[in-house]
Amino acid sequence: MVRMVRNILGMVRMVRNIPDDILGMVRNKINSPRDLVRMTAAYKLWRDASSQLPETPAVPALILSPGGCSSKKHMCGPNGSWVMHVPSKAATKRFVGSHQGGWIAAIDDRELVIVNLFTGAEKIIFSQDPSSSNGCTIAALRNNGDSISVCRIDCPEGGWSSRRWRGEVIWDIAFYNGELYCLTRLPEKLVRFEIGATDEYGAPVITATQQLDIQNRRFNFYNPIEYDAYIVELHGKLLIAVRSRWLPSRECFFRVFELVDANDGKGYKYKWSQVTSFGDYALFLGWSKAIHVPVGGRGGIKANHIYYCMPTMEDKLPDDSVYSVTSRNGDQIYCREEESINDGVGRTVYYMVRCYNSPM
Repeated sequence: MVRMVRNILGMVRMVRNIPDDILGMVRNKINSPRDLVRMTAAYKLWRDASSQLPETPAVPALILSPGGCSSKKHMCGPNGSWVMHVPSKAATKRFVGSHQGGWIAAIDDRELVIVNLFTGAEKIIFSQDPSSSNGCTIAALRNNGDSISVCRIDCPEGGWSSRRWRGEVIWDIAFYNGELYCLTRLPEKLVRFEIGATDEYGAPVITATQQLDIQNRRFNFYNPIEYDAYIVELHGKLLIAVRSRWLPSRECFFRVFELVDANDGKGYKYKWSQVTSFGDYALFLGWSKAIHVPVGGRGGIKANHIYYCMPTMEDKLPDDSVYSVTSRNGDQIYCREEESINDGVGRTVYYMVRCYNSPM
C-alpha cells in the first residue's frame, strides 16, 4: 500500500511538471472549450503556464438541435464534436443568440435567460457596485452547488477562475466585508474563500478556503424539503436566515442568527446566536440575494420584519391575504402577514400557488 501511494504521488508530480512547450501542444489538440477550462483549472502550474503561451484563436462550434428538450447538446467544431451539458435554466429553451466566452441567450414562451455554458452559472453575486472604480468581483455558484467561479468586471481578458468544492452542497454565497463566504447545507458549515490576483491582468483566483470553527446548532424538527438558508449582512455583522419547522404546531418559517464569539468553554471559536431585533431595518430574502432595507419612508415596509417567498399547495385564496397577483404565464402569488410567534419579529410571506418560474 505504501509503495502504491508513493507511485501515485510520483505520477502526480510528473504530470504537474509537464514542460511548457509540451503543454502548449496538448492545449492545441483540445477542441472543447469546456475541456480547456478544465485543463487550466487542474493545476496552478498549468494555469500559470497557459497564461504565458500564445493565445490560440477560439474555435467556432455549431450546436445541434438548439431547440431540443435535452440537457445534453452536441457541439460540432472543425476537428471533431463533443457533448456539452447545458445549465438546467436553458436546457428546454431555444438558443437565440450567443457571445464569445460561452454566453448564450435562450428563450421559451415564458422567459429569456442568459447563461454561460462553460461555467454553468446558476447564481451570481457582486462584491460591490459594478460601476465602482475599485473594481467589482463577480462570484458564481454553479453545478448544483459544488463549484464556485470568480472574475472581475474590469479585467475581461482574465476570464473566469473556478474552484471545485468537495464538501457538503453549497447552499448560499455572499460577500461580507469584501470577502467571499459560502454556507453549506446541514451541518451548516461557513467557509471563507481567499481571493488573490495571479496574472498581469489582475484576474482573481480562489487561492484557499477556511472553514470557520462554529458550534453546530440543534435541529429538533429538520425536514430537508422545508429547509432553506441565506447569508445576510446587518449592522456590519454576518447573519444567516434559516427556514425550518421550528415548532411542531406551526408551518416552517425563518429565524435569524448572528455569528458571535463562543466564549463558552466548549472549544469552539464561534456560535450562532438568535437575533430578534433588526432595529429600523427589514430583511428581504430572495433567490438571488438576501438584503437588509431601512424602513424610513419606504412604502409600507415594516421594521423588524422578514419578507420571503414560500411554495404552497393551497389553491384557495385565504381571507386574510394582503393581495394576490396572477401573471400572464399563470404564475400566482398571494401575500399574507403571518401570525406572530411572540419572538418580536414580524413575517410577511409571498406564497407561490402556481409558479413555473422562481421569483427573483
